[in-house]
Amino acid sequence: ASRVAARLADLPDLRRATTLLAYAAFGSELDPAPYAASFHGDVVALPRVEDHDMVAVPYRVGEPLDPSALGPMEPRGDALDPATVDAVLVPGVAFDRSGRRLGYGRGFYDRYFRLLRPGVPRIGLGYGLQVVDAVPTGAWDLAVDLVVTEVEVIRVG
Repeated sequence: ASRVAARLADLPDLRRATTLLAYAAFGSELDPAPYAASFHGDVVALPRVEDHDMVAVPYRVGEPLDPSALGPMEPRGDALDPATVDAVLVPGVAFDRSGRRLGYGRGFYDRYFRLLRPGVPRIGLGYGLQVVDAVPTGAWDLAVDLVVTEVEVIRVG
C-alpha cells in the first residue's frame, strides 16, 4: 500500500484535486488509507450506499464508520454534491490495460461515475496480480482512466 500511495502522490491527475472520493477497503482490496491520510486537498470522502445508489460522504481519519450490509464500512453524515468531486479511487476485483474493471456486480461505481463532471479522473487501485488480459464488460460498465498498482501505473487511452 505504501508503494501505491507514493505512485498516487506523483500523479498530476491528483495534484489538482481538492475533493477525493476514496473507499474503505474490505476483504483483500488494496487499502487507499495511506494515501487518503496524506491527501493534500480539502476533502476526503468515502462511499455510502443509500437505497440502490452510492453517495460520497466527507470523512476524517478517526471518525466512526458503520458496518454496511454489503461489507465495507461506511461514513456518517451528509452526502456531497457529485459535482464537487475532483478524483475517484476505485476498488476492483480485476482490471485490464484498457481500464475495464470487474467489481462486485452491483454497478454502484458505474452509476456514480455518470454523476461526475466530465474529465474527473477515475483511478482503479489494485495489486499487480489483479491486472489481467481482459475483463468482461456490459454496455453499462464505465472504464477507469488509470490503474495504479504496487508495480506500475497504467494510463488508459
